[in-house]
Amino acid sequence: MGQYRTFPRASSALDSSHFRDYVPPMNIDWKLLAMAVGLALVIEGLPYFLFAEKMPKVLRSLSAMPPRQLRIIGMSSMTFGLAIVWLMRR
Repeated sequence: MGQYRTFPRASSALDSSHFRDYVPPMNIDWKLLAMAVGLALVIEGLPYFLFAEKMPKVLRSLSAMPPRQLRIIGMSSMTFGLAIVWLMRR
């Protein structure tokens, strides 16, 4: 089970149990996190390695897009990635 953490009293009239908060233990798999960051870097680097000649044109076209369209593309990518992670963790 986790530990209880108490916060300092705001007033002597209040009981300290009002400031008690359950803090669950944090178990982070650092190896898995490092592998995920490494995989993200590999995926991010692929277009620059495979299509080095075309990337400047792609980046210019991305910089010409309105912010709303870039946000839609970003949100779609995050949603797709989150769906993959969720499906693989089931």
